[in-house]
Amino acid sequence: MESPYDAVLGRNAAFDNGDIAAVLAPEALDAATALLRAAISDDGPDPAAVHQVASLRWRRAQARPGATSGPDLVFCHELFSKLETLAPELVPTRFSTVPAEGAPAEWAVDAATLLEYVQHSGDDRALDWAIRLLRRALATAPQADRWSNLSTALRHRYDRHGNESDLTECVDAAETSLVDIDGHHPDWAACMGNLAVALQTRYERDRMADDLNRAIANLEATIDEDRDPLDAAIRLTNLCLARHDRYLARADPADLGASEEAGRRALHLIGGHPERYSVHSTLGLVLHTKFESTNAPADLTEALQHATAAASAPAEHPSHGRFQANLANTLRTRFEDDGDLDHLTASINAGRSSLASNDPDTTSRLNNLSLALLARFDHFGEIADVNEAITHGELALAGLGPRHTDYGPCATNLARAHQTWFAAHVADRSAEERRGHIDRAVKLATDAVEVTAHTDPSYAGRQANLGISLRYRFEALGAEVDLDAAVAAATAAVGAVGPAHPQRAGWLTNLGNTLRVRYLRREDPADLDASIAAATEAVRLTRPGQADLPRLMSNLGNAHELRYATRGQRRDARTALRLWGAVANSAIAPAGIRVEAARVRARLALAIGQRRLSVRAYTEAISLLPLASWRGLRRASQERTLVRWPQLASDAAAVAIIRHRPRQALTLLEHGRAVLWAQLAAARIDLSELAATEPDLAARMDSIRAELDQ
Repeated sequence: MESPYDAVLGRNAAFDNGDIAAVLAPEALDAATALLRAAISDDGPDPAAVHQVASLRWRRAQARPGATSGPDLVFCHELFSKLETLAPELVPTRFSTVPAEGAPAEWAVDAATLLEYVQHSGDDRALDWAIRLLRRALATAPQADRWSNLSTALRHRYDRHGNESDLTECVDAAETSLVDIDGHHPDWAACMGNLAVALQTRYERDRMADDLNRAIANLEATIDEDRDPLDAAIRLTNLCLARHDRYLARADPADLGASEEAGRRALHLIGGHPERYSVHSTLGLVLHTKFESTNAPADLTEALQHATAAASAPAEHPSHGRFQANLANTLRTRFEDDGDLDHLTASINAGRSSLASNDPDTTSRLNNLSLALLARFDHFGEIADVNEAITHGELALAGLGPRHTDYGPCATNLARAHQTWFAAHVADRSAEERRGHIDRAVKLATDAVEVTAHTDPSYAGRQANLGISLRYRFEALGAEVDLDAAVAAATAAVGAVGPAHPQRAGWLTNLGNTLRVRYLRREDPADLDASIAAATEAVRLTRPGQADLPRLMSNLGNAHELRYATRGQRRDARTALRLWGAVANSAIAPAGIRVEAARVRARLALAIGQRRLSVRAYTEAISLLPLASWRGLRRASQERTLVRWPQLASDAAAVAIIRHRPRQALTLLEHGRAVLWAQLAAARIDLSELAATEPDLAARMDSIRAELDQ
């Protein structure tokens, strides 16, 4: 029987005689593995055996084209590195650490191959070897292209692991690559482009405007669409991102316009090249941002088209997770605009898909999924969505320093999640637990504002978020310092955006709500009038059919009712009734908002003597209860929803009796009771005991049950 050593030796010899299949066959790796196992002894590995296995892996690398040789190339470098400590005379010059003639060029070639392989595989071992080989080559024979490749490799490692020394060395290497060359050198454009990307990466960490300005200048100086369309498309894509980043920092419309133009030029040049997915994703991101500035539905529609095209990339694409995350974010925005639940469901699915990728950069993906889950809670009231949003939000924020570019958005959205939990648990949690959540929300929202420049387009939203957190804490604890700070933050949010800004309506509503709360505390009529003025302007700025309109109308109705209660002007009462009626009949409003609008409409109608309208509104509220407590919710969430309106049926019946309609009163009571009976009939087996012993099975059963309820 042939020994493992002879089997590998024979395959190496066959390759040398022209039989490539001898080393590429699966049996070749089996033989190499068997030989390595046999070569290990108490005295250490047999150098001759290690040499034969390493040689076989090198021959496999030679036989495979380009990046496909990556795994074998990594393996043979590792084996020859170990062999150098055992028998250096057996190590070829290509794999030796001792410089020899031609070795630096071979090291650089292998490093370039490994870099190409890393971009498709994300293999950390290959990346480390690429960096090691480039450093080795540069120590002996420094060249511009090698410095530039080292910069690229270090940037990839920084992106994956966040080691700041890698980023520092990355920028230094890119700067060094340009020291001895000028615009006539064949590598000048590539080195300038790599320096631009390195500077963009450092800008994302440090937010130094000079880095971003230099990156933009470098890219604009090196784009030559006639010389190399593919290279120009890649540079234009990077320019698109850089201009987009500068727009986010300075809010200069010229940057956003230039960003969009660069993205469209890149898409025109890229054709069917695999890089087209990245171009689609980048252009979609820019158009998404443009929509947030213009509120033009056409921009959002096109952004979604590009995000969808990017997400169609094969699952093995190294940026597949990022593309799915961008799609999820755009779908969530579409849902927020049109209220179509299919868009929200698709957003959550894409968000979960983005987390399934191998890309270690999950911060923004966790953050986006958290936002989508909060949006679903706002619509259906399933508290599990809030809990999951907090979990994802805490994971996203973990390890981020205040200077990190993702810190502000992650802190803001996690604050929102804690706010939402606090508001959802009014009576079923201890005061201490609720205090912990709202204090955490205020701290996170404050931190987010403190790290955000006043010129940043996100500044207004973060001030508004802080105002909401402070208002919630005031309503729970009564500290007037929180109330004044909430008004100041809400005012700052409105003041930070222009009259045509698409988010202005939301910030005005927050200001109106906060002023209304302060009026209830201090009874200053100016606060109530200012509250109504802000809420009225918010409704005026919101186009019909926009998903947020029912909430804004409901808030305005609340303010008018309060003014009616304090001043007795029936015009305010009529306005409130009209607004709440529109909300209760809205097809896009969450069911809970519709129920509450119908209920308060019924109550106010009774107060002003419109008993028939009161009964009609109560009837409408009761008819909406099944939608608010639908079977897709877990039982605890159903109960939490229904406990908001414990007297609804009896109040409705009371009005019917006042109108001398006893049969109608009985019908209303029966309808209310039917909701409770339906909930009881749908009661499920408690899975808590099963979860304690078989958690995976319990989770699977609960998941299937939830799917069936859809």
